[in-house]
Amino acid sequence: EASAHLLRDALALPEGIGVVVDLSRLDYISGAGLDVLDQAAHYAGNRGQTFVLCGLEGSVRIAFELAGLLGRLKVEPNRDRAVTIAADHSPPSATRGN
Repeated sequence: EASAHLLRDALALPEGIGVVVDLSRLDYISGAGLDVLDQAAHYAGNRGQTFVLCGLEGSVRIAFELAGLLGRLKVEPNRDRAVTIAADHSPPSATRGN
């Protein structure tokens, strides 16, 4: 539950700024963690934010596959690509840091 609060706080960004969640250092994710990320993606979308996951490997990627989330969430293979996607879908003022 503490992680959910941290994620919620991280998403309290101005509308339109893209969100990238890098999971490359994660070696396990629970069903609750999957649910938090799914809800976060939905919340970000409602705020006009692009929500991109990256670094899904091994058992973490399998967990996303089994949960049926890979088809619903935007996933990129690496952080650089995820940041590019998130920035490209943000309004110009957000990408300039205003």
